[in-house]
Amino acid sequence: MAEINGGEVRSDYASLAPHYDPVYDAGYSNRVGEIAIVRGLVGSFKPEAQSLLELGTGTGAILKGFEGLVDELVGLDLSPEMLEQARKNVPAAEFVEGDMSEFELDRKFDVIVCLFDSINHLRNFEEWENTFRRTQQHLDESGIFIFDVATPGLVQGLAEGDKPKSWPIDGGTYSVTIEQMDDNHYVARFKLAMDQPDGSVAEIAAGSIYETVYPIEDIKAAAGEHFELLLDFEAVNILVDKKLEPATDNSRHPIFVYEKRQ
Repeated sequence: MAEINGGEVRSDYASLAPHYDPVYDAGYSNRVGEIAIVRGLVGSFKPEAQSLLELGTGTGAILKGFEGLVDELVGLDLSPEMLEQARKNVPAAEFVEGDMSEFELDRKFDVIVCLFDSINHLRNFEEWENTFRRTQQHLDESGIFIFDVATPGLVQGLAEGDKPKSWPIDGGTYSVTIEQMDDNHYVARFKLAMDQPDGSVAEIAAGSIYETVYPIEDIKAAAGEHFELLLDFEAVNILVDKKLEPATDNSRHPIFVYEKRQ
C-alpha cells in the first residue's frame, strides 16, 4: 500500500466526471433524501448561516440544494473535471480547485460540509487529521462541520459480494466492483457502457476510485481534537426506518455534526 499512502495513486475522476450525475442519480436515489437531511441539520444547528463551504464538492449537488438559503456558497474539489460540471450546475457558487487536506482560503465560514463519503477519498489517516485541522481553521466561532463516511462494515460487505453492483442509466449500464486491499484501503473499479445506434454496446468510461476506511471511534477521536460533537447517527435509518441511532462500524452511512471547539 506504499504507493497509496505515499500519495502516488489518484482516482480516475476525470473519466467519471461527465457521467457522474446521471450515474448517481440513477443508482443512489437517496441522494435527494440526504440533501434534505443536511439542509435540516443546518437549519437546526446554524439557522443564521450566511456562508457554506463544501469539501469534495464533486458536481455541486449539495451546494445546489442550498441555493436561495445561504448567500455565500463555495465548493472545493481536487478534480478540475468535476469542477467543470459543478460550475454548470451551480453558476452562482464559487469553486476552487484544491485538496481538502491542504486547503487555505484565507476566510472563514459558518458551515463546512463534506458529504457523499468524500472524506473517504483521502489516502491515509494523516490526511483525515489534516482535513479536520484545516476545517477547524476555516470555521467561524460556533461554526459547524457536517460530514459523512463509508464505514469498514459497509465496504467489507460490498467487497464480499459475489457479483459487481450495477444499475441501468438512460441508454446504458453502470457497474462497479469493490476490492478490499487491506484493512483500511479499498478500490472501486467502475465501467460505464452505452448502447450504440448499430445495436452494439461500447464501454465509454472505466477507471478506479481509491478510498480509505477507519473505525468510527478513531474518526471521532481525531475530530474531537478540534470540535465538539453535537450529533452522530445512521443516515440510512433516518431515511428508511425513521430511527435516530448512533453510528457504528457497521453503519451503512453515518453522518456527524460537530461544532467548532471554543
